[in-house]
Amino acid sequence: MVLQRVSEITDNSKIYSCFDQVKLLIAKSSNIVVFVGAGLSTESGIPDFRSPDGIWAKYSPVYF
Repeated sequence: MVLQRVSEITDNSKIYSCFDQVKLLIAKSSNIVVFVGAGLSTESGIPDFRSPDGIWAKYSPVYF
């Protein structure tokens, strides 16, 4: 199932319908995987890796 991006929906009733669909999918699922972009974590205060103040600026990566 493909859901439209919430930011592209202009009708509020469609936004609630979209969330209801997602809520139903989650309730019926036994396993869930979510793929999100880097912006979600940085907006939440989780540091990124590549910015000047990111993790790789403070620590060297470990290569295997």
